[in-house]
Amino acid sequence: MTLPAIGVKEEARNPADATDAFLGYAFQGMFALLVLMDALDDETVSVESHDDVVKSGLGETLFQLKHSRTGTRPLSIRDDRFWKTIAIWSNHYRKNPGRY
Repeated sequence: MTLPAIGVKEEARNPADATDAFLGYAFQGMFALLVLMDALDDETVSVESHDDVVKSGLGETLFQLKHSRTGTRPLSIRDDRFWKTIAIWSNHYRKNPGRY
C-alpha cells in the first residue's frame, strides 16, 4: 500500500509527469547559453557531456546544476547530491589529470 505524500493532492502525482525533468534540462540549456556568451573564442560549451554543463578550452570547467520548481532545498555535507557531484568530478579528474 502506498501512502499519499502529505500536502500533495492525489491528482497532482502523475508518475508519467516529466515536467520537473524537462524544466531541469531547459535550465541547463539556458545556463549553457550564459556560459557560452562569456566564453572565449577558442572555448566550447557542452550540455550533459562530462557534467550538466562543461566549458572546455585549455582546461575544463564543470558545472553541476540543481533546479526545483517547488522551492529550494539547501545543499549540505550530508546530502547525497553533494557526494554524487564530488564522485562525478573525481572520476572525471582521474580520467583526465592533465586537463586541470
